[in-house]
Amino acid sequence: MAVKLLVGRVGYRNISALIRTCNFSFTTQVQFSALNDHRKDGLRVIHDRDQCQFTVLLGSGLSENAVLLYEYTKKGTVNLLHTRVPTPYRGQGIAQLLAKAAMDFVVEENLKACVTCWYIKKYVEENPHASFQKHVIDKC
Repeated sequence: MAVKLLVGRVGYRNISALIRTCNFSFTTQVQFSALNDHRKDGLRVIHDRDQCQFTVLLGSGLSENAVLLYEYTKKGTVNLLHTRVPTPYRGQGIAQLLAKAAMDFVVEENLKACVTCWYIKKYVEENPHASFQKHVIDKC
């Protein structure tokens, strides 16, 4: 039985407890972080852990979605691979919204992040939060 769990203001740690209690397969879509609201001008970030991506739904087709892709490289380490925002939506802060959601995820899960995406590297440099800096590593 597959269950789609849509989370509002519940943090991932609470979801983990729920999952350990229940034995079922699921797709987790986190609309926003437990620490920060990842919304801007009516847009929200959806975290699909099964697909290892953050998504902002911009239009009716998949090609109109903004996405940030990542992969687990080893236990406790993710590689933030790529951010894509469709051309008509660029320059509106959508990539920044995705980058913030990804970095908050890294901090909340106490992961290390190798950053190969040029935009996320730029975001981390321009937003030098100590919590971000201590989670970024040079080599994957």
